Amino acid sequence: MIQRLFGGCLCLAIALTMHVAAAADPAEIGADIRLPTSPDQWLNFPPLSLERLGGKGVVLYFFEEDCPTCAKKWPSLLEQAQEHALDPVVVIGVNSGTPPAELSAYLREHQITWPVIVDIDRSFERQVLGSTISLKNIYGIRIRKADGKWEANIRRQMPAAIEAAAKGGRWRVMPTTVPPELRPAWGLVELGNFSAALPMISRYERRGSDEVKQTAAALRDAVGVSLAEEQDAIGKLLSEGEQWQAYQAIGSLLDAYQGYEVDPQLEEQLKELKSSDAVRQEQTAAQKLQQAYRVGSAGSPAAIKRATTMLTKIVTEYPDTEAASKAEGLLQQVAESQAAAAAHAPPR
Repeated sequence: MIQRLFGGCLCLAIALTMHVAAAADPAEIGADIRLPTSPDQWLNFPPLSLERLGGKGVVLYFFEEDCPTCAKKWPSLLEQAQEHALDPVVVIGVNSGTPPAELSAYLREHQITWPVIVDIDRSFERQVLGSTISLKNIYGIRIRKADGKWEANIRRQMPAAIEAAAKGGRWRVMPTTVPPELRPAWGLVELGNFSAALPMISRYERRGSDEVKQTAAALRDAVGVSLAEEQDAIGKLLSEGEQWQAYQAIGSLLDAYQGYEVDPQLEEQLKELKSSDAVRQEQTAAQKLQQAYRVGSAGSPAAIKRATTMLTKIVTEYPDTEAASKAEGLLQQVAESQAAAAAHAPPR
C-alpha cells in the first residue's frame, strides 16, 4: 500500500532522457537496489522484496523478447532453473521497454512462470546492468548472493549463475521436508507472500497426517521469525526518529502479514505517524513527484520543460524528502542527457 506511491507512472524518466540515457556503472551495483514495489510492474507473482526473500540468492535474467534465437532458448533455460529447484535461489526475469499486455502474452507463449519485472522506462535495467538489452545485447545476468552483495560484470550461463547465487543461502523450511499438499504454501512463504500462504497453513494445521500438520506448523513458525525480525527493525527505526521509513515499514508489514498475530500497537503507531509533520511532508512531496511524472510522460519538449521545473521545486521546497532525492536523480539524468545531446549535435 505505502510502497505503491511511486509505482504508477513510470514514463517520465525515459521521456526526460530520451536522447542519451546515462548508464550506471556496473561496478556501483549495491545496497541501494530495490525491486519494483508496484503490482503493475510484476507478472506471474505479486511484488517481491529482497528483504523478505529470507537469506536466499537472487538471479536477475534480463531478456530481449524480439529475439527469435532467444525465444528458442527458453525451454533450456526453464529446464536449467528447474534442475536447481532445491537450491536456495530465486530466479527473476526482467524485460525492459515492453508494455505489460504484450509481455504477458510472450510469457504465456513460452510457458515462463518465473516472477517477471516489467521495466517500462528501463530505469531498473540501467541501474543494475549499466547497459541496454537489445538485439545487439540480447541478455544479461546479475546475481545477488545470500549475504546481500551483488556481483556485477558477469557473463555466466544460467546454471553457473544459480550455483554462484546459492552459496551461503538457506531456505526457511527445507523443501525436501515439505509434503506435496503444502508445496504451494511453502513456495509462497519462501518468496515472502505470507498472507497468501496463511489459508493453506491454517487448513493443514487441522487436517492431514502428522507430517502435514508438523510442516504447516513449521511454516507458521518460519513466518513468525520473519515477522519478529521486521517488528524489531521497525522498533529501531522509531527509536532513531526515522518516521517516514517507519511509516513505510509498518504499512508494508501490515499488508504482508495480514491475518497473523502482529503487534497490536503497530496500527496505532501507523495512525500517529500519518499525522506527523515529517510523514505529511513526505506524502505531499510524493504527490508532487507523481504530478511531475504525469506531466513529463507526454514527452513533448514543453511537457519535459514543465516537468523539469516541477522537479526543481520539489528539491527546493521539500529538500530532505525521499521524493526530493528521486527528483534530484531525474534532474541529473536530464542534465547529462542535454550535455550529451549538445556534444553530438552537428555544428551550426
